[in-house]
Amino acid sequence: MGNSARAAPDNRDPSAHEIVELRRLPDAMIRRRGFLVTVASVLVIGIGVGWIAGVRWGPLPTPNEQPQVSTVSGAELTPAAQPEVPSTSRLPALMQRDGMYLVGTDVAPGRYVATGTGSACYYAAISDLSGSLNAIVTTHFGDAWGRRVELDEGEYFETDACGSWLLESPR
Repeated sequence: MGNSARAAPDNRDPSAHEIVELRRLPDAMIRRRGFLVTVASVLVIGIGVGWIAGVRWGPLPTPNEQPQVSTVSGAELTPAAQPEVPSTSRLPALMQRDGMYLVGTDVAPGRYVATGTGSACYYAAISDLSGSLNAIVTTHFGDAWGRRVELDEGEYFETDACGSWLLESPR
């Protein structure tokens, strides 16, 4: 028997050394993806700020959720006088602090303009506190200066880092 060498079988994966060709996405798809990421980011930030505001300030009381109190007058019980509901003409026309306001109770309805100068202004007007996306009337995250918003009675208005809101046109 001689010293003849046998060739070992080739057990390597033939595709291991192939070059994989990557394809570039069309520019329209890249722009669309960027737009969707931006929209999703704004929604997530808005929901996060709303959640933080809810944790920070707690649930808001609903209008007319005041307890009925009775007083004793002699042997008779008479209902206590109901607090006077402020007329919209006597409500504040300026929102100076961040927070949530009930339009028609905390502030007068109408068109408000922001006086802040920052670029991280967030505000939202919502029709109720259900947490439903259908309750959102309008929302914004971005520059504050000159932003205007129409607020109707019964809506909730949340603002953060927008500066003061001044009533421009009452209803």
